[in-house]
This record gives sequence, C-alpha cells and structure tokens, in this order.
Amino acid sequence: MSLSPKPLMDIKVVACTVEILSPVHIGDRSTLEGYEYCVVDGIYHKINMSRLLENLPPDDLDNLANLMATDPIGLRKFMREIYRPEFGEYSCRATRTFIETVEGKLDDPRNQLLVRTFIKTCGQPYLPGSSIKGAIRTAVLANLLGERCPSVRDGAEKLERELLGYSLPTHDPMKGLRVADVHLSMDCMVVDSVQRWSSGATGVTPLRLQQLAELASPVWPPSGAGFGQAFQAEFRLYEKFLVPRGSSVLRDLWDEGFQWLAKVCNDFYAPLAKSDEKFAARGDAGAITSKIARQIEQAVRDGGCVMRLGWGSGLDSVSLNRLLRKAPTPRTKSFTGEGWPLGWIVLRQA
Repeated sequence: MSLSPKPLMDIKVVACTVEILSPVHIGDRSTLEGYEYCVVDGIYHKINMSRLLENLPPDDLDNLANLMATDPIGLRKFMREIYRPEFGEYSCRATRTFIETVEGKLDDPRNQLLVRTFIKTCGQPYLPGSSIKGAIRTAVLANLLGERCPSVRDGAEKLERELLGYSLPTHDPMKGLRVADVHLSMDCMVVDSVQRWSSGATGVTPLRLQQLAELASPVWPPSGAGFGQAFQAEFRLYEKFLVPRGSSVLRDLWDEGFQWLAKVCNDFYAPLAKSDEKFAARGDAGAITSKIARQIEQAVRDGGCVMRLGWGSGLDSVSLNRLLRKAPTPRTKSFTGEGWPLGWIVLRQA
C-alpha cells in the first residue's frame, strides 16, 4: 500500500476583486519638486531627467544648468517650455484644483510645489498587500476588543499581543493571512490637491496647508453593478499560523474566510463613512461624501468588504483611537480639491 505524502500545511486561496470608491494615496516616501513635472492640456507629466538631458540641444543644456544654479522659478517655466512627450516617464489626468494651485503658486519662490508620488513597481501603480492587510488587522483587533474600552496607557503593542494571544512576533497568528499586491493601471491615476479641514463651532474651515498628491481614483461614471474599475486581488490563509496549537482567536477567519473578514471590516469601517458625511455636510464636500456613504451602504448589503487605507484616511481609520476610553475626537479631516474623502475601497469575492 502506497501512502500519499501529507501536505506541509492546509492553505485556502481566496480570489477577490478590488474597487476604488474614493481617491487613495499610498506613498513611496518621495516627492517631486515643481520643476520635475509639468501639466500640458490638462495632463500631468512626470519628467524623466535622464531622457531630457540625453536629448536636449547644447544651448538648452547650458540654460538648464544656469537656471538650476540660480533661478528656481525660471527653471519651472523653462521645463514647461521645452517639454516634449519623449521626456515623460508617466502621465495622468490633472484636476482643475491641482492646475489652479500650481499655476497660482508657480512664481512663488517660497513654494516648492511638492507632489507626493504614488508607490509603483516597473512604472505601474499598485496597492501593497501589506497596506490592505494592515487595514484588516486594525478591524480584526477592534472585533477582538468587543465591548472593552482600552486606555492609551495599555500600549498598542502590548494590546495587540494580548488580543491575538502571542508573546513573540514570530508567533503572531496574523502571519497566517497573506495578501497579494493589487496591480492598478495608470488609467485610474489622477493628481489633485488635498485640503485639510478643521471643524469649529460655526462650521468647517480649510487649513492653510498646501498638499498635492498622485492618487488612485475611481473610474467614473461606474458601469454595471460595480462602482468603478475592478482589479484582481488574492488572499491566502494558512491554518498552521492562524490557529496555532488549537488556538481559537482566529478560528472564524479560517473557517469562514472572506465572509468573516467582510463582517469584521464592515463593522469597523462602515460607521466612519457616516462620520465623514456628517463632517462634510458642514462644508463644501457634502454631496460627494454623501454619495460615497450610500455606495458603502450598498456594498455592505451586497456582501462586499469595505475598508479604508492610505494617507489622509484619518486617525480613526488607521488605529483603534475611537474605541479608546475617553477617546479624543479628531477635529480635522482631509478631502481632495474636488471634494472626495480619501481612502475608501471595497473588496468582493470573485
């Protein structure tokens, strides 16, 4: 009698799609200065300096060297005058508010017109699996807290270890959830201004803080039953790590998979859409934010898994802040120049 080898561990693969509901920014920790990009006919172009230097005629190279050494404002304008498509590294749509901001500050030597760049691999944008997993981890911790209201003095690391039942990082059961990177297309990218708003007794007012960023944005108008363009995603669940030595902390994740994740994430993130809606109703972003809130409600009803991630999502979205005892209420929120809240996505099981 032949015996089949026993598999090293039980694995479940969950195929999903990701739809972007509102602009998302996952940065690569770098920025572009005002002379490293230009806008032509409403399209933002990131300039590849190596290509530019290789193809400029000698006179233009001399002018470029002089301007880089002595005249930052002249340099910005010069780069716009000499730009040709072959100098571009990548391009995407520029919003009206982005163009107005850049054009309005082009002659200001105190303003670098810095643009936060979106993370890319081989020139293509993507949502890191680690960012999605981080959003899931926050929701899972909130679920494990139940009715408990921890104090800030509990310490985040200590609280995580207690809730997930591990002492060493190598024993963290969340190691049993692996999320693949989600590869996007440049078609969904846009560059926009991002405005931070402060809530006061008389309403919400913009803070004097200029922020410009490349964003993965919904593809509008939506087609079919979805809200925008869908991108492929994949989870892998490893029983050996999720339920070590019979631990029951994440047993439901192994047993129910996507359905459990959807419930946990929806319970944590969906109420934040209502918070955004209430905040935005006091300012200029109410209409779009209300539309997003309705779409999130529909996604939850349809069995989707909503979550929020990335820069500008707010403290309550990326931490357990609002569940703390005597939790401080955030008084500021970020919206794009076109009025979008940041960071909303929905996952659907394929």
